[in-house]
Amino acid sequence: MFDWRQRISAELKRDKKKTVILAALLFVAAVVLGRTLLSGVTPQQAKADGVESVSRISEPAEEFVESERQAQAAVREYINQLDHDLKRDMFAMDRDFYPPEVPTERPELQGQAEPDPNQQRRAQQQLMQAQARALLLQSTMISNRPTAIINGRVLRVGEWINGFEVVEITPRSCVVAKNDVRIILNMKN
Repeated sequence: MFDWRQRISAELKRDKKKTVILAALLFVAAVVLGRTLLSGVTPQQAKADGVESVSRISEPAEEFVESERQAQAAVREYINQLDHDLKRDMFAMDRDFYPPEVPTERPELQGQAEPDPNQQRRAQQQLMQAQARALLLQSTMISNRPTAIINGRVLRVGEWINGFEVVEITPRSCVVAKNDVRIILNMKN
């Protein structure tokens, strides 16, 4: 028993802030307890003055209920007058937010002799593939007008992005073309 008293005493000496708060709470508890024990006043039951007071209160309540009914009827009438046909497609894309990108011109080779056409074709294909790696197919939507989301832009067949034309859209891929080089973009899992 002596051990817990020493621990409490040591804790109170160590943290002065806790000691002050504890003393204040004990003082408030003592005051409240003393007032309730010494006052001797018992709570009394509430009594109604009479029927008149109840009827005076109920009259405004009835007026309020009637005004609420009228307001609800007015709201119902307003809703019934509204045109309920939706003329807007919530999924239609606003073309003003996604203007078509102007295709860039291809760079011209300067100061070099005419290379071999096959070599030029292979170099062009490698260049197009390197540029196509920057394109990320994020999503496709197949409907009467297939749509693809590439690099955050919504595109349809015939539209351009970074110099590539969207040629074909399938459920999991998209074919883009640039300078007669066709590249298939696949969706990542």
